[in-house]
Amino acid sequence: MFMLLFRFFTASRDDSSLQGWKTMLGVALGTCVLHTLHTVTLNTFKSGIVTSSIPEWKILLVAEEMVATVNALMAVAVGWYTVNRTGHDIINARAPLIYDWTWLVLLYFVYDIWAMYRVHAAKLEYRGSLLERVRDFVRVKRLLIVHHVAITLLGGPVALHLRGSRGDFVIGCFFLLELSTPFVALRATLAAFDKKTTLLYKVNGVMMVVAFFICRILIFPFMYVACARTYEVSVMQVLAKIPWYCHTGNVLMLALQLHWFALMARGAVRVLRSGDARQDIKEE
Repeated sequence: MFMLLFRFFTASRDDSSLQGWKTMLGVALGTCVLHTLHTVTLNTFKSGIVTSSIPEWKILLVAEEMVATVNALMAVAVGWYTVNRTGHDIINARAPLIYDWTWLVLLYFVYDIWAMYRVHAAKLEYRGSLLERVRDFVRVKRLLIVHHVAITLLGGPVALHLRGSRGDFVIGCFFLLELSTPFVALRATLAAFDKKTTLLYKVNGVMMVVAFFICRILIFPFMYVACARTYEVSVMQVLAKIPWYCHTGNVLMLALQLHWFALMARGAVRVLRSGDARQDIKEE
């Protein structure tokens, strides 16, 4: 079944009669995957297999991080496949799978806002109005919410329509940014269960910083070098050749990644020196 779906989504997109069906099937499958994984994780914990004394917010957090990890691993696999398939011509080479998988990624960011809100509300046991709960959630998670909303409302149209049939390589590179997510998810889970002093937490923290630096910072110069290779020009010439709005988008994204990297690195250093872990990155 998986191979049939893979062949269906990787087939040529020149047949316009299939595009609508691919989109609808992709959205349906994505919604089912996210909902099923979230529900299965919740039910597994609530069934008492682990313990019935775990606070609800921790169970919700585990479900959120589990979905985040699975989504990230799938996105990285699709991104790696795309980059390898289109690396010889980063502008015009096609990898049809990346277009359809973008729908799942966009659905995930919508889901994650909802999942973060559920964890936040359950953790503080709000008794106020819905408006008060949402306002406080936005205040605490404003940076991540802006990140998710911007990717959905701005990145989505660009990845799906505005770029036309060009730049699958670049979208694949952006999928590779998710390589650090499993480490971030494990860090948040260990912190929630008071495992900040364990060796696993420290090792995972170091791996998280390294993975974040490689996939979310070095990926930007990598794309410019790949572009220079395609055009057979120098990197400096590439800077002049690429439209200004592409540079602007990259700079904004890189600035956000650098901000998070600084928080991660500072927290990792503190943990290694004194064993005192910073608050999880999702709380920053």
